[in-house]
Amino acid sequence: MKKILRIFLRMIAILIGIILITWVIAAQFIFQFRTPDRAARKQFSDNDIKIDFSTYTIEGRNIHYAKTGNDTLPTLFFIHGSPGAWDVFEGYLANKQLLEKFRMVSVDRPGFGYSDFGRSENLATQSIMISPLFHQLDNGKSRYLVGHSSGGPLIRIGFRQYLSAA
Repeated sequence: MKKILRIFLRMIAILIGIILITWVIAAQFIFQFRTPDRAARKQFSDNDIKIDFSTYTIEGRNIHYAKTGNDTLPTLFFIHGSPGAWDVFEGYLANKQLLEKFRMVSVDRPGFGYSDFGRSENLATQSIMISPLFHQLDNGKSRYLVGHSSGGPLIRIGFRQYLSAA
């Protein structure tokens, strides 16, 4: 009886191991944590909000971002955590009260969303790759950085010169 129980427990352990391995492999394809631009554009359009998507290349890497609001207003830059993509902040980008006061930009960090998904970099390198966007979209108005989770340290590392002393 003990031998049968041992064999049964071993089989269950093997089955659980196979399920976990399958889950880890499948999760990379199922959970990409990104919304297709076309779907997001339609969703925003259905709410009478214009959203633009752009990608720029730096050091052979693509950096994707979403932008809403009037280009003459101060800018809120959103940087997501891990995992994630620009759409973590879609509620803010679609907020009518914020749109009256800010242009908003949400960027896919390198290796996330549509910024070369799966090819992540350390936070310092990510900040170097994202900083050109900060300068490219400078409209002479105030700029505010909003980071969630690991987006916060990325901002602190890469944009120290723009932050007031903490």
